Amino acid sequence: MNSSLIFDTNNYPKIHACHASSLIELPNKDLYATWWAGSYEKARDVSIWGAKCKHSDEMKWLKPKVTANTPNHFDGTPVLYLDPKSRLYLFYRSMHHGIIIKGGHTVTSIRYQYSDDLGLTWSDWQYLRKLWGRVIRCKPLRLPSGRVLLPFHRELFTYQSRFFINDDPFLQHKWKTSQRLKVTGGCLEPNVCLLETGELLCSLRTSRAKRVYFSRSNDGGFSWSKPIPSKIPNPSSQTDILCLNNGNLILACNPRVKTANEKGRSELSLIRSLDNGKTWNISNKFVIEKEEGEEFSYPCIIQGHDGLIHMSYTFKRKAIKYVSLKENECF
Repeated sequence: MNSSLIFDTNNYPKIHACHASSLIELPNKDLYATWWAGSYEKARDVSIWGAKCKHSDEMKWLKPKVTANTPNHFDGTPVLYLDPKSRLYLFYRSMHHGIIIKGGHTVTSIRYQYSDDLGLTWSDWQYLRKLWGRVIRCKPLRLPSGRVLLPFHRELFTYQSRFFINDDPFLQHKWKTSQRLKVTGGCLEPNVCLLETGELLCSLRTSRAKRVYFSRSNDGGFSWSKPIPSKIPNPSSQTDILCLNNGNLILACNPRVKTANEKGRSELSLIRSLDNGKTWNISNKFVIEKEEGEEFSYPCIIQGHDGLIHMSYTFKRKAIKYVSLKENECF
């Protein structure tokens, strides 16, 4: 396993926290990562950052730079999408900070901007959804039909998960929404993968259920089965799911139970399924990070052109870390 820091707050005196990275492979085999950084979560000085990792330069990460910044607003949880003509989209959310409503994840709108030079320069931002109450976090998925699924959840009242759906891979059609996914106590931050069978599998963070839940779709993401609990513990922390080229599934997660003295994000591990997500071999998990009292969370996991597994994640809220590994190194 190879690892390096994409971003380190120790190099920036005015930045004390960073979180919620997302990762994508570009057509030239470079990697591009994005995340938020600033004083603290929800602070008005938080902006979206990005960095590129050159494939031709022994996978070294270049100097990060700000890619989206709304003055006096928290901009957060960015995700990336690449269309068939290599236009790179950056989706993120911007928080309202008013006199009456001081701010919070509920009062965020979803914005996007795009780059036609693979992240060197970016367009002005536009609204995807101006209304509050909808939060994005997990990476989009494009199906063989061209349909694009953008996961989101509702912050109002009980957490419910859904997908924005666009039938045009260039995102020029009107966005539709899927059926709601509901779990007692709430479910949020859905992420999705396409199985070899053509079925979609979604894993869900749960607020009170303390387990990773799964749901399936057989119609391209519009309707979903009733979410069912797995045996994988979830301390109310985001997961990410990946279907490898060989059909095996990898789940990146925090397989700990949240307690009064422990937030549950002190261990970040990979768990594998060999039967399309019906069962998960928890006893054979591969531990990426583990340190009591610290946080290793919000993974984004992809597979590159060469079969390597690439992952970025929050490292102690002070850095964004990157690892690359092979499946046979883990299991």
